[in-house]
Amino acid sequence: MLQRLSEHLYLYPDLCNVYVVRSGRRALCIDFGLGEVLDALGDLGAEKLDWVLHTHHHRDQCQGTHRAVALGAKVAVPFTEHHFFTQAELFCNRRPTQNLYRMMADHFTLRESLPAAERLVDFTHFRWEDFDFQVLPTPGHTMGSISLRARIDGTWVVFSGDLIRSGAELQTLYDLQYSYQNADGFLNVFRSLEYLRERGAELLLPSHGEVIREPEREMGDLMQKIRSWMEFYPSDDAGSLAPPEIIEVQKNFHAVVSTDAHTYCLISQDGAGLFIDYGALRGQGYFQSFMHKGGEGNRFIPHSIRGLSERGLKKIEAFTPTHYHDDHLCGAPYLIREHDAELWAFENMVPHLEQPRRELLGCSLPEPLPVHRVLRDGERIRWHEYEFVVRYTPGHCDYHMTLFLEHDGERIVVSGDVLFNFGRRDTAGEILPHWNLIYLNKTDAEAHYRSARTLADFSPSVVCPGHGRPFRVNPRVLENFLSETARIKEHLAPFVGSRSLTEAMSPHFCQALPFEQRVQIGSPFAVTVRLTNFRQEAMNGRVRLATPAGWRVSPAERPLHVHAGSSQDLAFELVILERGPKELHYFPYGIGLELNGRDWGEVGQGQVEIE
Repeated sequence: MLQRLSEHLYLYPDLCNVYVVRSGRRALCIDFGLGEVLDALGDLGAEKLDWVLHTHHHRDQCQGTHRAVALGAKVAVPFTEHHFFTQAELFCNRRPTQNLYRMMADHFTLRESLPAAERLVDFTHFRWEDFDFQVLPTPGHTMGSISLRARIDGTWVVFSGDLIRSGAELQTLYDLQYSYQNADGFLNVFRSLEYLRERGAELLLPSHGEVIREPEREMGDLMQKIRSWMEFYPSDDAGSLAPPEIIEVQKNFHAVVSTDAHTYCLISQDGAGLFIDYGALRGQGYFQSFMHKGGEGNRFIPHSIRGLSERGLKKIEAFTPTHYHDDHLCGAPYLIREHDAELWAFENMVPHLEQPRRELLGCSLPEPLPVHRVLRDGERIRWHEYEFVVRYTPGHCDYHMTLFLEHDGERIVVSGDVLFNFGRRDTAGEILPHWNLIYLNKTDAEAHYRSARTLADFSPSVVCPGHGRPFRVNPRVLENFLSETARIKEHLAPFVGSRSLTEAMSPHFCQALPFEQRVQIGSPFAVTVRLTNFRQEAMNGRVRLATPAGWRVSPAERPLHVHAGSSQDLAFELVILERGPKELHYFPYGIGLELNGRDWGEVGQGQVEIE
């Protein structure tokens, strides 16, 4: 039943199309069905199956992969769907079946876990023998779906999973409704096809249906079908199919305003580009509260590069985020891996960007990112013919900066999520800037005011926010912002009386650093416990770790003395000697605290993922 597509590439029809790439006496498969291809590999002269690569988690793709594992093959799965493969037994325990407004048909997954030797991360490469597979994000049929692009026997081939089938058709329709009533999955398919067309494919190999030998035409035909459906369907999703909207804020300074979090690009006279934030296009790839695990609901598909190139962009030199939140940062891996852009980050963001599991914070991007340049508060940066100043601006979150730029006769601030213009006005008709308060992001009652003061001292004429269009400001608007943020403390203080307001606002009184880490059985790993004293008097006591059975902790406890308004770090070494239940991968531990002779119980926690 093997069909030869080229010298080293074969198709085996199963529950899904199983593709075999051969190198001498070794083989690699893309998706696996029931695994019947194992009985046919000998016909190719292949004596060993090295790898099975999966495009997505649906059961028809991987039901027989256990057979390959039993014979020594390794498995690679999409990064954002690895939990569907490696924690299958827990799926029904965490996926609700009542009060459903998440419409994803993701129950079509494995019942028993598979070991995943590698996670296929978007915009990276999987190399095997002489073949190089590019991992491309193509959400649609599932949120975590990937395609694999490789040059095989002189032809650019894309293994596209269930993104498209021959005849410009879709494998299912019900998989393309993520949230109640919406057509959001269709939008993801549209953007994924758009991206594949830009990357280029001479042969498209879908999981179902015939091989697609005219991919450009068929992808275009399916995109037109999607456009027609979404224009007919009674929702607002059709507007998201439009090309990215790029506006020129000032000469050579552009804003992409059709993204969830806006993207700003400064272009130099010689065509170099500096990106400030780079979020997903609105309505595509970013779905809050739909996730079982980190990254599942945030898939970034590249956009706007072509439009910015038409405005003079030739090379993306650097990217800098105003803050660490994933809606502002999700395009960073693409810029770094595909454009070799440097990541410039504010000094207090660096540990979290490089170790995203380090703290339990809101809206973190799960991928570690290498920081190439550290920016410091008050630093004046010279980049080509431009000069701007970096300032620390907490409030929305602690890990936040604002860029101040004098350009083309204007004083411009790129303010991230410090303030927004959502249409509020004072009695004189001037803007009342909007602000928000997210406790898990790390903040205090006066942080917004301090940042408002920093903005006012610069006296900007144009504000470029993270959400909402750029807008002009005057001293009255800045005074409104100062007045509003100054009242945060007076409104919150009555809730806590004489107790510490900062302590009541902070869930980070007792932290395990890193909060989460991957470990191996029998290998020591370190945990730092950080106690922060928000009170007016010193804290004295002892700290211990409360762990599951089969763990060893050294030392058993440590003494604690923290001055008022300061923190203390306490180091522990742990070893897991015995694994817990095999179906579990994540194991929590507690941080026990005794203060002034009183046992406070387990006031903090951390967790590990066992490899």
